[in-house]
Amino acid sequence: MLPLALAVPAAANAQEADADAAAQTEAGGSSINAAEGDIVVTARRREESLSRTPVAVSVLTSDALQSRSINSEADLQTATPGLIVRSTQGSSQFNYAIRGQSIDAFSVSQPGVLTYVNEFQTNALSAGSLYDLGSVQVLKGPQGTLFGRNTTGGAVLFSTAAPEFDAFKGFARGRVGNLGAWQGEGMINVPLGDSAGLRVAGQVDQRKGFVRNLVNGERLANVDRWSIRASLSFEIGDSIESKFVAEYGRSKGNGDPILAYSANAPGSVGPNGQALAATVPTFYSPILDTLAGPGAYAALMAAYPGTSAGGYLDYIDLQRSLGTRATYLDGETGLDAKSGYIINTTSIDISDSAQIKNIVGYSYNRNFSLFDQDGSPFPFYEYVQTRNRVKSISEELQLSGEAVDNRLTYILGVYYSNEKRTSGQTFRYFNLGPVANPVLGPVFGGSLPLGNRLEGDFDISSIGAFAQASFKFTDTLSMTGGFRYTQEKNKFTEVSGFAPFYPAGIVEKRKDSEPSWTIGLEYQATPSLFFYGTYRGSWRGGGFNYNAPPVNAPAELGGNSFDPETIEDIEFGAKFNGYLGSVHTRANLAVYKSWVDGIQRIAYLTFPDVGPGGATVNADGATFQGVELDAEFTVAPGVVIGGSFNHTDPKYRGDTQQTLFGTFIDFTTFADVTKYSGSGYIDVTAPLAGDTGELRARLDVYAQSSLYFSNYGQSGAPGTKLPSYELVNARVGLDNIGGSGVSAAFFAKNIFDKEYYVGGIGLGTAGGYNLAVPGEPRTYGIDISFRF
Repeated sequence: MLPLALAVPAAANAQEADADAAAQTEAGGSSINAAEGDIVVTARRREESLSRTPVAVSVLTSDALQSRSINSEADLQTATPGLIVRSTQGSSQFNYAIRGQSIDAFSVSQPGVLTYVNEFQTNALSAGSLYDLGSVQVLKGPQGTLFGRNTTGGAVLFSTAAPEFDAFKGFARGRVGNLGAWQGEGMINVPLGDSAGLRVAGQVDQRKGFVRNLVNGERLANVDRWSIRASLSFEIGDSIESKFVAEYGRSKGNGDPILAYSANAPGSVGPNGQALAATVPTFYSPILDTLAGPGAYAALMAAYPGTSAGGYLDYIDLQRSLGTRATYLDGETGLDAKSGYIINTTSIDISDSAQIKNIVGYSYNRNFSLFDQDGSPFPFYEYVQTRNRVKSISEELQLSGEAVDNRLTYILGVYYSNEKRTSGQTFRYFNLGPVANPVLGPVFGGSLPLGNRLEGDFDISSIGAFAQASFKFTDTLSMTGGFRYTQEKNKFTEVSGFAPFYPAGIVEKRKDSEPSWTIGLEYQATPSLFFYGTYRGSWRGGGFNYNAPPVNAPAELGGNSFDPETIEDIEFGAKFNGYLGSVHTRANLAVYKSWVDGIQRIAYLTFPDVGPGGATVNADGATFQGVELDAEFTVAPGVVIGGSFNHTDPKYRGDTQQTLFGTFIDFTTFADVTKYSGSGYIDVTAPLAGDTGELRARLDVYAQSSLYFSNYGQSGAPGTKLPSYELVNARVGLDNIGGSGVSAAFFAKNIFDKEYYVGGIGLGTAGGYNLAVPGEPRTYGIDISFRF
């Protein structure tokens, strides 16, 4: 048995084995001699058999994405063990979380899980649609040696479907469903001679909202997005191959609701004995009459429909009775986002055993969002706009190959990236109504409501060099070693100034340099059974908070800087791909333990002269350990059953308490870390008589235990624990009906219409309240496609 004392999760989940060959063709082909029913992955920047790759990686082929109706990033969570798709400021705003590594809402920390498109690192700010992909791979654990700094939790690799040189082909797909949903998708592949090809694909996605705002009747959380992608590939002789990919997309909408979830009663204390902030529950209640005079609260209620006679705490009870499909919001909501990228990958075979590869890319992302950030009809926040713009470029040059009679496999390279980012907020808050505003305005230094604008520019460059090699001592025993050294420079400019003490234009700089490494052993015990163990280290960069005073010092000392976070990780894994009796079986187990120092966490607090906000700070440290297991059994021809299980156990180390600008923070819980999660599925494929087609039916079940959406759920922000939930999805259809290339299917997600939450913001330490993001209701529809 693998030693659990050093461990916990990491499994390699590979769905849809029967579609592997097709998926590899879509992705551009493979020369790897994979084990039977195996999948080719690129987790180590080269093509390898999944069952013989010493990395915890989950894979979804193009067929799996379709058969499981995975159309957006949020859908990946139910299909990937250990992956949390974190929603904080709404369902259109997301981040990935793996093994406790993520990024909090309003944090300027770099994500702990990075996304790559065709090996180019992108900066997605808004949710999008997934279409015309060759595969999606989810790598778990630190990936710093081959994928650079900031991949402390893992990486999500998207591979776009490559042009084909040998045939003119295409497909068209249409989906219609409830909530007025419709989606159109298409692709056309055009050969350009014998050694070039062009592929163009696009998608339009529309859906009405599912949360009714009872103040104005609007249905919030709608979907309105489109995207188009063009890929051009060509070969020059037998040794040079180049691929260009360009994509542009737009997303708009009426905004995501963030619902009032819990609040601190005035005068209450937390589980750790600390006095709890209660600004909103105090001022937005009948207590206002005591502070501003008789009739103040009645005047506030008259001006804002939906407010509760008992105040904000009573409204929490009302929102709970309404469920997740209705709310009262007075603030504006909306979304306007666009993104694009262009990537070139060129490879040159310089010999039979060595290759040079160059990857260069540019990406642009812009996201403007409006939120009602008190989640209620009360005008604590009347207007909140967040703005993010990111432009990034990167260049990577690799040399890879084999030597010593193919016993040594190596890759080495250099990498440069530059990211220019503008982040900011404009907000108007603390409106106490027509009677209280003139009375209490002078108390707060002027007139009510209050307002502010905070904005900063970031110029972050990174340069690094890396090398990794694997050596086969015998046909069954190998060793891998890798090292990367990265230097990161971060220049911050305070665009808005920080009233009343700091003018606009203040510039701060920092430079961080850290190593990343991996050392591992791999043992092929039998043709079907593979073991590995690895020790890794990585880091993510430090930075500056744009919504804190521009003083180059940590928040504890009244400044806006935070230091790098480092991680060390041990992982042991076992992978089986063979037969148990007559049943073809794939099973993957991994156990790990991670030690994180200087862990970056957001602290929500009230800044003097500014109001509520967040600052990224460094806690002392933490450990994460867990187990991930998945298995799949082909119990009969065309009948596959499988499932996965994930267990995570996080703990803080060292001093967890800080006092920041007068607010006491005690880190006690881990946001968006589930203790348990798992899934199960059955997939049946059956050819029908004659040319009727092929019947395909699939049933998926996903469940996860409760989780906190705050890092101080047992101290300053109690009431931030979301309940467990289960989802059941299904799809049944006919493929290639009558040999015509037409396929049709009926799909349903969340069949039992479960009401649940997918994330939240724990503002208990700032305003004394907490917000949660509702999950999607039951959706269903018909999917018709045509391939030619």
